[in-house]
Amino acid sequence: MSTPSSAAPPATTVAPPATPVATPASSAASGSSAGGTAYFRYENKRFKFAFYVPDGYKAAIPPVDGDGQEFDSADGSASVTGSGVNNLGANPGTSLLTPAADLAALSSHYRANGDTVTYQAVDGDIVAVSGTTPQGKIFYQRDVVYSQVLYALVWSYPAAEKARFDAIISHTAGAFVPGPDQAA
Repeated sequence: MSTPSSAAPPATTVAPPATPVATPASSAASGSSAGGTAYFRYENKRFKFAFYVPDGYKAAIPPVDGDGQEFDSADGSASVTGSGVNNLGANPGTSLLTPAADLAALSSHYRANGDTVTYQAVDGDIVAVSGTTPQGKIFYQRDVVYSQVLYALVWSYPAAEKARFDAIISHTAGAFVPGPDQAA
């Protein structure tokens, strides 16, 4: 995939507003259009992260614990999921995963599923992994690994539509706003 690079934008700890809704966003005020695609902003109440979703995508049934949300394209061929998970170790003040350990775990997970990992990078606290599945899909996962919380943005879409999705993935990954480094 050509859109992610090891020179990823630095992570930010600015938390979005606490309202957990998917609302239409003004493209002029929020930069919610790119490459001819309009977006709405999803904001997570529990972990206080936010990401943009292409207009027309529908929310899947949310998890009971409120850790994130999946959105599916109208035809069901593509999905984007944003989530947060506590990254607390067994001992106080320790983390389960560092960025390097997260990269190793993600690469191992995808390969164990029979997927081919074609891109992987760590840049500070940002981890990115991309590749293809035996079913003809491309996956792209971008994690932000903090000491207490791990935030993830995961895309899955048809490899045959890579050219169309490049701008969409670039926009949503670049505009992903992780929440604070505070367990929820």
